[in-house]
Amino acid sequence: PSAAPAPTPTTAAYVAPVTTTLPVRALAHAKSGEATWYGTGTGTGYCASPYLPRGTWAQVTNLANGATIRCMVSDAQVGSPSNRIVDLAPGDFATLAGSTAAGVIQVTVSW
Repeated sequence: PSAAPAPTPTTAAYVAPVTTTLPVRALAHAKSGEATWYGTGTGTGYCASPYLPRGTWAQVTNLANGATIRCMVSDAQVGSPSNRIVDLAPGDFATLAGSTAAGVIQVTVSW
C-alpha cells in the first residue's frame, strides 16, 4: 500500500505553518538614561518608569552590547534618581547586562 500524498496549499487538508516572529514596527518615542533592577527572583516581563503610563509596552536596549528586551510598565518608579529612566525585572536586567551584579547600565527605552 502506498502512502497518501502530503497536503499542499491547494488541498483542503493543508495547514499553513505557524510563525512566531512578531511584526516589526517603528517605535515612535525613545529616551536614554540609566536602568537598574528591582524585585526578587528571576522575574521577567515587567518594569517601572516615571515617564510611561502603566500598561505601556517598552523595548529596552543596553547601549553597551545591543541586547534588547520587551517589558510592560507595571509601576511608576517613585523616588528614583532623575537619570534613572527604567527599573527592570531581575531576569530582564540579567538578560541585558549578563547578571544583576552590574547594578546600573546605560539603556535606551523605546515605546
